[in-house]
Amino acid sequence: AYFNQFGSMVARKGRVRKGKHEKDEGVYKRRRVTPDFAYLATDLDCKDEVESLVDPRSKLSMGVKYALSRQMCQDTMAAAFGTAYTGKAGGTSETFNSSDIVAATVGASSGNAGLNADKITAAVQKIQDQGFDLADPMNELTMVMGPAQAKDAKLDSVLSNYDYLSGRILSGINIQDGFMGISNVVTDAMCPYANNDADGINLSWTDNGLAQDDTDTNDIRMAFLFVKSAISYAMWE
Repeated sequence: AYFNQFGSMVARKGRVRKGKHEKDEGVYKRRRVTPDFAYLATDLDCKDEVESLVDPRSKLSMGVKYALSRQMCQDTMAAAFGTAYTGKAGGTSETFNSSDIVAATVGASSGNAGLNADKITAAVQKIQDQGFDLADPMNELTMVMGPAQAKDAKLDSVLSNYDYLSGRILSGINIQDGFMGISNVVTDAMCPYANNDADGINLSWTDNGLAQDDTDTNDIRMAFLFVKSAISYAMWE
């Protein structure tokens, strides 16, 4: 399937009355989307069938739901960092730009640092540099991070934010929403790893859905910041 995309247009000033006006046709592109198929097959006995019918939230039913949900998360992440097809005919490939990765050393006096305000602000700037108006509700910012990153970001907030004095930073388990307008999601499943050269992303998961380091033990867990208008997920009918 193809979805039409419309780019920017340029306004021009008129120099003479009744003169010839240059037209701007705009930039049209087509984004190619390919449906994917996932399934879960398991054996059911009479007890399983009865439990599933009587209780839609039985352990078996919820297990199926969670397994398919993890697959949806993995598909979303693979698509976000994978190759996209766009252009006028929908056949031009675009890969993830490694320059959009904020280095692990940002905000550190030496070596690597955990998630901190310096990294978050640098990531927001990279998005704004692409021309996104973050005041638009469709460009709401969301950041997906792992538990260790949430801990680092929260500690950084405790040490640097005046809200610590009023106790608001420590009012919940996770880092609070609202910093630079970002909504936060903490999960150990959707955050992939970046390799040491920060020029590639490892998209690999264990059987129970946890992201794993499949290159070497020094790879670094990533946090993923995106705008609402840039990512979507739909069930194919």
